[in-house]
Order: sequence, then structure tokens, then C-alpha cells
Amino acid sequence: MITVALKAELPIDWLHTHDIPVLSYNKQANCALQEVRAQVGDAGIVVVITGVGPTLSQACAQWIKTVLPAVLYVVNIGAAGGIGEGLLGHWVTPVAVAGENGTSVTVDVRLPFAWPINLKRQIGGVLLTVAQPVFGELPAQWQQYQFLDMEAAAQAQVFKQVGIAFHLVKYITDDSSQTAKQQFKIALKQLRRELQNIFSTGLVFADTLVGEQKRAPVTVIIPVYDRAHCIGACLQSVFNQTLAPQEIIVVDDASADDLETALKPFCERITLLKNAFNQGVSRARNLGIQQAKTPWVAFLDSDDLWQPEKLANQWA
Repeated sequence: MITVALKAELPIDWLHTHDIPVLSYNKQANCALQEVRAQVGDAGIVVVITGVGPTLSQACAQWIKTVLPAVLYVVNIGAAGGIGEGLLGHWVTPVAVAGENGTSVTVDVRLPFAWPINLKRQIGGVLLTVAQPVFGELPAQWQQYQFLDMEAAAQAQVFKQVGIAFHLVKYITDDSSQTAKQQFKIALKQLRRELQNIFSTGLVFADTLVGEQKRAPVTVIIPVYDRAHCIGACLQSVFNQTLAPQEIIVVDDASADDLETALKPFCERITLLKNAFNQGVSRARNLGIQQAKTPWVAFLDSDDLWQPEKLANQWA
């Protein structure tokens, strides 16, 4: 289940073309149960437009759990404001959401679908859900937060109570300044374009081929410490997989050798993370997990090699 506040945020034509049902809470809240379920059919993914504001968002969440009780997870996706301009145009997943009444819910920062390898997603910060937007000088009590929206916390509270997994990923469309409305309008086109990319990768992934090769929604995490002499062969064994991973993360655990030079031939095909000082293989792996863009991860030691069908056999 994907929830979004506004229809304008969605690549509607693309969703219809791919037979993904799009429901509007405002239009269908009073429809008969059988009618709504008939529209959904046996679709694996459903998109629901909640409407704007925490009151509507909470009511929609209650409606979802009543009308579609088989929902396994909900991902609230779409626009949010940043406090400051540092993350404009970026995708973020806050570690928690809060309401103006002081309640907060921890967010599962993993996503239940594959994330496009060409899009960055920052994990961290706390999002505040507000009833009314403020542009320019924000209330003092808002300053402790990093992001603002009008729906996430209201949904998170409802789904937490009934045991439905709640996930969150937001596109920062504005900086909450006096020009936030104009920024939001300008950003909508790019938001729709990137959502289409996200949906293409994650929602219809099984039918998507990258070149001639299908990719598994897996991030391969390789911690490295002073292994410049063998990292090339290790990476090549990943590139040679009959079923390719979506992402490869190399974590440099403060190597003292010439690892960076050894990695240069692969720089466009990997994500390189660096520890400022040596912290050990477990922490290096955990850093990779935190930055992974996929729902699944696989570990490979930097002095080891995979047989070409290793990932395909595990994924099967």
C-alpha cells in the first residue's frame, strides 16, 4: 500500500498504464465495501490518495485498515518541507515522525521494495506533522525537527496500533521559507518524474530488465581494510554474477594502503563509504546496511570471491 496526500504528486498516467489501482479517500470513503475491493481486485500494490492534513490522513488510515485488512505494509511517499535549504530536491527517510501533540513513532527506515540505484536516499532526522503550514518564521517548537509534512505521523499512529508496518520516504520540495509555495509548485514535475522511476524499479520490478540482465533487489556490502591487492578480483566476481545485484557498497574501514587507487576503475559501479578510523568489520557492515537502498543485503568479504551463480542460487 502506497499513500500520498495529493493526486498532483503522482505519475497518474503511468500508474494506470501499469494497472496499479489508485483510490481516492475523498471519493471512495462512502462507497460500499464490495465496490472498493472490486476496484482493487488481486493487485499486489494499491495507491491511496489520502487528502491533505492530519485529520484526513488519520481518517484515511482508519478506512484502509477496515476496507483492506490484508494490507501488509504502508509506505507514505511524496512531498515534504525541509527546515532550511540543505536537502532541497533530495529523498529522505526520517528515523521518527512526531505530532504537534508531542506523540512520536519510530520509523522502520528499510523500504519493502527496491530503490533505484541512481537516486540517493538520506536516512536520519525527525519529521513533524502539522495541521497548518507556516512559511517564513517557523514556531520555536518546530525548530528541533528537520522536516515538515501534514500526514505521516497521523498515519503512523493508526498503523502502529494495528500492527501494520509503516514506512516513509519523502521528497523535499521546499525549504519552508516565504517562497515555499512557489518552490513546491516548481518541484512537482520533478517529483512525479522521480516517483515514476521509483515505481518502475520497485513496484513492477519483476518485469523490469536492466539491459539484458535482470537485477535482484539486493545490496552487496563489502567491508575492506588494507585489501587493495585483492579488492579488484572480489568486485569482478560480483560483476560476473548471472543475476546482478541492484547495488554494491564498499566500506573502507580506514585502510592504510592504496585502496582508493585500486577502486578507481570501479568508481562508477559502486558506492564507496569511508570510516574516519578503524572500527572493525561488524561496524563497517552496519554502516553499509544503513545506507543500502534495497530491502535485502548480502555480505562478501574483500578477500573472497563469488561463483557466477552465487546470487542467483540464493535469490531463487
